[in-house]
Parts: sequence; structure tokens; C-alpha cells
Amino acid sequence: LRQITRARQVLGEALLYTLGLTESQERLQAVTEAFQAGHVRLRDGGGGVPKILLPERQDILDQWLRVDAAWIEFQQQKQDMTADHVTKVEAALGGLVLSLRALVSLLAVPDVEDEDGFPWAAIIYSSLGG
Repeated sequence: LRQITRARQVLGEALLYTLGLTESQERLQAVTEAFQAGHVRLRDGGGGVPKILLPERQDILDQWLRVDAAWIEFQQQKQDMTADHVTKVEAALGGLVLSLRALVSLLAVPDVEDEDGFPWAAIIYSSLGG
């Protein structure tokens, strides 16, 4: 859910810049980098966060690719945004949010226990605050 908040922050900062309410792109760059860093950290692990993409969970791997595609589309629309075409960026954000919510629902599904009995699912979900 933090990623959804970050994506919305990216849109907010892009709007401020596009509408001329801020002259600097520093904040926009910062929130964009925060989204990207969080996305990589969740996917690959790091910074105290374990890797969540387990080979047994093809459903999560497939949804992760959908999130990646939605992020790319959102980024492209954001870069091309003008004051007259804000709705295209908002629609792209909507697609990204839907993809992220679908990913969250898949993450709530318990993993199939590993044959050696190690409680990977419990470790992953507890580290994500679940």
C-alpha cells in the first residue's frame, strides 16, 4: 500500500510542476526514485526486507510484470503530460493502482509450504507487517 501512496505522490508532484505551481523537479524526482527503490526492494529484497518473489508463486511473478508495465505506462504519460491532458496521466495512475492492489491481494494468499518445512511465508508476511 505504501507503493500506491508513492505513485499518487508522483502524480501530485507532476501536476504541480506541469501547472507551473513549482519550478523545481527535485521533489518529483525524489518521489519517483522512492517508488522505484521500494519496488526493487520488495521484488529483490534488501534493506531488511526479504525477497517476496518465490519461484513457486507464478501468480505473483505474473502480476509483478503487470505492475512493471503499468509503471512504465504511467511514467510515459507523466512525461508527456500537459495541462490539457491530465486525465491521461490520471488514467495511467488508475491502472497502476489496480495492478498494485491485485499484487497486494496475491501476497495475502499463503504460500505452499516448502518441502523442508522452513516457514518462508511466515517470515515474509511478518516482515511486511502482515
